[in-house]
Formats: sequence, structure tokens, C-alpha cells
Amino acid sequence: MSTCIAIFDAIFQPQIQPQILPYGYYHRYEPGIMNTLQMCTEKARLPLPQSPLEVRPPLPQLPLEACKLILSYLLEGCPTAIGPAQLQQIYGITTEQVSLGTDFYKWWFGPDAHDVMLALNNPNHKIRQNWETHYPPVFRPQRFTSVETGIEEPLTLEAAGRLTEQPHNEYHPSRYWSLTETLRQKGQIPAKPSCYIVMRKEILGKGLSSLAQKGLLIQLNTQSQAGYEEENSALDVAFIVFTLHAQTGQRPLGDPTGMEGRWTYSRCAKDIVLWDGMPYPVIVGGFEPLRGAGASGGLRVLNSFFDDRDYIGVAALRKFYGH
Repeated sequence: MSTCIAIFDAIFQPQIQPQILPYGYYHRYEPGIMNTLQMCTEKARLPLPQSPLEVRPPLPQLPLEACKLILSYLLEGCPTAIGPAQLQQIYGITTEQVSLGTDFYKWWFGPDAHDVMLALNNPNHKIRQNWETHYPPVFRPQRFTSVETGIEEPLTLEAAGRLTEQPHNEYHPSRYWSLTETLRQKGQIPAKPSCYIVMRKEILGKGLSSLAQKGLLIQLNTQSQAGYEEENSALDVAFIVFTLHAQTGQRPLGDPTGMEGRWTYSRCAKDIVLWDGMPYPVIVGGFEPLRGAGASGGLRVLNSFFDDRDYIGVAALRKFYGH
């Protein structure tokens, strides 16, 4: 129920309130959400999603365009979050139970910050919403417990690699491309506090220096309160990519057969690796399909000797700590 209320909070205030009814009216009728969906689906002739919500007295009839607007958000835009329950199904682990809150849905149904910035210089540029331009949220736990062994441990790069090699059921396995020097140096660093992380589908700032990429994210945050992390950790990026792949088979930050259709890496400036005494930032990407047991394939976690290659961008990540 709280999730649906959060979605309606996000929808009615900016979109419907001026044309239909005062926003406060819907707050007084929060239990009637299921009936509103029923009304919308009957009027727009769209299938009703399954829901455990209790049916209460219905809301007044809404105009057809309002019904279509509500359904376009709820049926198409509502994310299938990879939360604690999904992680248990995929990896056979339990974690703390955290749910997404209203702050997420208000952002999810809001304008994409990068599109807004581009539209300042090109009024014809289409401004999409965040649900169109971002992958579904993934819960990244700080610690997890194996259902099979009962052993609790912190999430690390090394642990993420073990989990993705043997997912449960029919989920898609993967691995690291190689045990690189980066993984040797950074593989045992524990995750920060648990949170949901949303990653933008398009990598930003390709070909820019590390400093310029950080400046781009700061600019987006300043202009539109995008809330992106200014510097990413390799663990956050790798866990999101592995988990999205495990569930869907898609390979973000991939090779020419991946989601971007070209070799793609994200810089992870929070992590610095020493090579011959010199510091280098970490990059994550070049995610190739597995080519059989013991053969090549997997996700690369490397140190980058280059600062301005067109295949290296930065993943725009936003964190939500839920409740």
C-alpha cells in the first residue's frame, strides 16, 4: 500500500492536480487506490495489474486522459526493483529488509537531469523521465547471510564475484574477466551502508578526463538536484551490473554485443590503485558473455592508464536509503 501511495504522491502533485482535483483530496482517499486503478483500466481498456490492495469505496470518475496518464505511469513506468526478496531468489542470500520510499518515486517519475541540461541549449531536445533513462533500482546490501550455510559476511568485490558465478534457479551466471591487480588490492574492502542504487542507462562524459567527468555530475546536481554520486565505487558499479545481468541476461557496460553496442567502461574515481608506485583510477566494464567453463568472458575491473579515451565514461548513480 505504501508503495502505491508513494507513486500517487509523485503523480498527482505535478501532473494531475491542476486539471482534476486538489492534491489533498487524494490524500484523504489513499485506501481507494485499487478502485482508481480499476476505474482507469476499465475506461482505458487496459489490463489490471495484480495487486494485494484491499478494495475500498471508489473515488469519483476521472476523465479518460487522466486515466491513461495514471496507467502509463503505473503499468509502464513503475520499476521492478531488485530488492532483498529478489536477491534471495537470485543469490540465495538474506539481507536487511529495506523498502523504497516516497523520495524515490518522486524522483523516478521526474524529468531526467541530463535531458533537462541538454534542452537548455536545444529546446527541441526531448526531456524524458527518469524511469525511461535509468535501469530499475538494485538493493546493494552492506552485509548478507548465505541461506545455505548461515554464514554472514560483508559484501565486497570478491564476494560479489562469488555470488554471480553461481546464481540460483534459472538466473544468469557471470564472473570477473580476470583476477586483476585491481581486484587483488580492492577485493576485500567492505561495502558502505545498505541502499538502493539506480544507474543511468547512458554512460555520461565519454572521452572526458576524470576531473571533467566529476565536474559534469556536479553540474547536473547543481542545476537540477539530480542527486548523482560525484564519484563511484567499483563495488557499487560491479554489483549493480552483475545483478542486472543475473536477472535479465543484459550486460550493461558491455562489449560490442552488450547494452551500449560498443566497448564501454565507467570510471570509479573513489577507488585508486597503485601500479609501480603510481596512482591510477579504477574502471569497470567491457562486460563480455561467458564462452564456456574456463574460457574467456566476464566483467573487467581494471586500473586505467588513460584519462580521456572515448570508451571510458562515468555511470550516473543515485542512491536511496529507503526505510
